Amino acid sequence: MKNNSTHSLDASQRIQEKYDFYFLALTFTIVGFAVQTQPNDAIIIARIAELMSWCLFIISGICGMFRIEQKYQMYFIDYSRHIKGEEIRLYKIAIIKGVSEIEYLQAPPKKSTLPVNEKVIAGLQQQMSDFNSLIEKDNLYSKALFYTQKYLFIGGLLSIMISRGIKSFLEIYTSL
Repeated sequence: MKNNSTHSLDASQRIQEKYDFYFLALTFTIVGFAVQTQPNDAIIIARIAELMSWCLFIISGICGMFRIEQKYQMYFIDYSRHIKGEEIRLYKIAIIKGVSEIEYLQAPPKKSTLPVNEKVIAGLQQQMSDFNSLIEKDNLYSKALFYTQKYLFIGGLLSIMISRGIKSFLEIYTSL
């Protein structure tokens, strides 16, 4: 049975994944509706704002797609890091027990033996450190993509609001 913190983490990841897909779908849905319902009688400022909103939404959506693709790569790296951690743990147990070699199962199922010593453990710990730095770099990249996606989306919304509302605003302003 999973403890509460693991259950909460799993639930949080599922909610985040749903949010990512929803936000991505919303972005492309809005740009699709904007393209289909563009006003033909708009003034030049409105047309420029309309085109700008399309570009902002499309770039925002592309950032979202990169984020989702990158997230699955990060899961694979995290899984590989977990496997390395288990290998280090098994090697340390083997050293404590005084075992000089352990059997290692490779694909296709071939058994080979690997020496157990501090040099092997140091190599595995270096690989673990490399995985940690990759995950840290991927987290920074993901965060940058998220903020780029978010602010481009907001810019697209503002731009489309300007393009659709400027004509009415100018008519009200001139009638005063």
